[in-house]
Amino acid sequence: MQHLYEYIPARDGIRLASDVYLPRPEGRFPTVVQRTPYGKYDERCIAYAEWMAEQGYAVIIQDVRGRHDSDGTWHPYDNHEDTDGHDTVDWIVGQFWSNGRVAFSGSSYLAFTGYMAAMGGHPALKALVARVPATGLYHHHFYRGGIFSLARLAWGTLACRRVQQVAMKEGRPVFTFEKLIGEDPDLLLHLPVNEIGERFALPVPWWKTWLQHETDDDYWRKMEIIHHFHRIRLPIYHVGGWHDDFCSVPIENFLSAGRSRAAGEQRLLM
Repeated sequence: MQHLYEYIPARDGIRLASDVYLPRPEGRFPTVVQRTPYGKYDERCIAYAEWMAEQGYAVIIQDVRGRHDSDGTWHPYDNHEDTDGHDTVDWIVGQFWSNGRVAFSGSSYLAFTGYMAAMGGHPALKALVARVPATGLYHHHFYRGGIFSLARLAWGTLACRRVQQVAMKEGRPVFTFEKLIGEDPDLLLHLPVNEIGERFALPVPWWKTWLQHETDDDYWRKMEIIHHFHRIRLPIYHVGGWHDDFCSVPIENFLSAGRSRAAGEQRLLM
C-alpha cells in the first residue's frame, strides 16, 4: 500500500488536507472518500482506509474545511460541504491512479458530507454509503419537538472547536463538556437560553445563529437532504440502527430518495 499526503484545492483557494491510500501494485482504481471533522488520523479512519486499499480501492480521508490540517473556518454543517465534496471528486478524476469512478462512505457527520457531495451532481460520483447519518438537522438534531436541543452544546461548541486542537498541540488543558459542567453546574439551567453561550470559556460563534433560526427555514433546508433528492441520481445504501438516537432519519431519507432520479437504486438496512 502507498500512502500520500495531499492538499486538495477548493474553488475558493482553501486547501483541504487529505491522506491518500493506494493499493499495490500501481494502477488505476475506483476511489472511496471519507470527509471528516474528527481528524483524518482517527484510528478507525486509518483502519478502514488500509482495509479498503487491500481490497483494491484508492481511499481518501480528508479533514473538512476549518478542521485539523485543512485551511479555512469551521462552521458546523453550513461548511461548504457540497462544493468542497464536488471539488474533491473533480481533483480525484484528474489523478494518474484514478479510474474516474468515486464513492463516498461514512457515518454521522461523514454521511452528511456524502449527501451534500451528492447534491453537487458530479458525474464521477457513482455511489454513497450513508450510515446513521447526521441529517434531519432541524427536526431531529437541533429543534426536536420544536424545542432547541442543549445536547448540541457538547458537540457543536466543545468537541469540534479548533481551539481545542491548538490546546492539545501545545500541551495545555482541554476544556471538556464534563469539565465545564463541573466548574459551572448551573450552566445548562441558565436563562434566557440564548445567553448560555456567553458563559463558555471558549468562543461559540455559531451558537446564536442556531438560535436565530428557530423555524425550519431556508438556513436548515439548504442543508437538508430530503428537500434535494430530486437533484440526485445516485445509488445510496442507507444504514441505520433501531437503538440509534436518530433511528428514523435513514428511513426518512430512504423514503424521500424514492422520489429521486435513482429511485430504483436505493437500499435500506436497519
